[in-house]
Amino acid sequence: MFNHQYNMHSVDTSSAEAPAAGKYTVVVDVVTDKISRTSGKDMLELKLKIVDAEDEANKKFRGRSLYYYIVDDQYADQKIYDVFSACGKPIPNQITGNLFTNLTGKVMVKQESYNGEKRATVNYWIRLAPGEAAPAPAETKNPADDLAF
Repeated sequence: MFNHQYNMHSVDTSSAEAPAAGKYTVVVDVVTDKISRTSGKDMLELKLKIVDAEDEANKKFRGRSLYYYIVDDQYADQKIYDVFSACGKPIPNQITGNLFTNLTGKVMVKQESYNGEKRATVNYWIRLAPGEAAPAPAETKNPADDLAF
């Protein structure tokens, strides 16, 4: 039986336009353990919230979500290294999903076509230069906060 408490603050009422290609500061908002549909292997789904954009025109995408996936395969260690290096955090030996929550870093986003529609995907994480501090998360505003009922 579906019994859901509606929360207008969790709704993205902005345009369905996919975030444009460019550099974004993101925070890992939600981490979900899943099974990859294509390989059947364990996987982490990282829901990233855009908190800032390098290009002024892309700042309109603040608060929007992107997704990044780490499948437990031959690429997992590299992806883990990339995320932690971009966020300025040491990499623990044992990796669990809760280690990613609230990490903040920069990503390069690309747009690609999927089933005839544009979508934004994380092309790669931008690693910090030696001595560079990780970006602090900026305040994000949910467009639904402006709605009056």
